[in-house]
Amino acid sequence: MAIQPSFDVPTRAKNLDVLFTVRKTRSAVERMYGSKPRSKSMSKRFEVQTYTLCDGWINCWTIEDDKPEYFDTEQEAEDAICEFFADLGRAGMAQAYDKEDYRVREMHVRRP
Repeated sequence: MAIQPSFDVPTRAKNLDVLFTVRKTRSAVERMYGSKPRSKSMSKRFEVQTYTLCDGWINCWTIEDDKPEYFDTEQEAEDAICEFFADLGRAGMAQAYDKEDYRVREMHVRRP
């Protein structure tokens, strides 16, 4: 006895179209923010990410003109977090922040 599918063929084709669209979108996002540099104009950098309730893990660390701040090494990014908490400690505000809400992640960004 053959097993009958619980869906019709046009529905399955439509679902496959959605699946391929999702895969294409994921590939585009990976190329933009990616896991690998795609060209020589990309370089490996590190960023400090902050956990936010609305957006999850994002880079809130900015430099002039609200551009995201990137670090050349993971150690530089870790040092920036330590310096941030040292400044908070000197200001008496360290208790208001949780170190678990900060992390360093490797990113591939375009060279300026």
